[in-house]
Amino acid sequence: KVHQRIGRGGMGLVYRARQIGLERDVVIKVLAAEALDTDTAQERFMREAQALSMLNHPNIVAIYDFGQDTYQSYIVMEYVDGTRLDTLIKRHEHLPLEVFTPIARQMLEALGDAHEMGLMHRDLKPSNILLTSKRDYPYYVKLLDFGLAKMLEDESDLTGQHNLVGSLAYLSPEQILGHDIDQRVDVYALGVLFYYMLSGSKPFKGEDDMAVLYQHIHKDPSPLGEVLPADHAVPPQVIDLIHRCLSKDPRDR
Repeated sequence: KVHQRIGRGGMGLVYRARQIGLERDVVIKVLAAEALDTDTAQERFMREAQALSMLNHPNIVAIYDFGQDTYQSYIVMEYVDGTRLDTLIKRHEHLPLEVFTPIARQMLEALGDAHEMGLMHRDLKPSNILLTSKRDYPYYVKLLDFGLAKMLEDESDLTGQHNLVGSLAYLSPEQILGHDIDQRVDVYALGVLFYYMLSGSKPFKGEDDMAVLYQHIHKDPSPLGEVLPADHAVPPQVIDLIHRCLSKDPRDR
């Protein structure tokens, strides 16, 4: 039973619903028809959804069901009542170390589990990270939209410059350049995220999208230690690790 629409974006519509038989709240994502407008695209969607449904980690939103109804493709997933990470960052301006550390640890554990299965997120950003309360965790992490970018990708032009998948602020150089990619694109996005979480400032900023893309490829970020508040307690080893994540060459991450 569909209760209400809770979101709308380039990929389609998002609804909150109730799964009657199991008496649980769920989220239904109905994908835009143009996103999967060929038989090949629909087959790819089903294949990728099948792979992602095998993910079973407490910090990754679970996929309960997926399929197609006539020409409409959909995903049914776990409903999480929480706060988006970007909302938390804006509220605090930057996260103190005691808040950052448990959030970062859970993100790393979730991604590590998926990476061991050969899966990538490819669109890590604060709006895809929900924080909820659970037992002794005031900030319990749930990663959203795992692998959705892969489901909607156009296989006919995987390396085209105009086929960028992901959010510009978190794209790795190899994604921008159309090179082959692997799980290290998520490592780069984590570097951007961690830099932003601790400092409240993204490592690459510009007047327009092209300026940001150029910096990802050609510019080093300002040293995190110089951007952090004067009274920060971030260990130098953590700062060094974040800069390693932001290496231009995937082999250095």
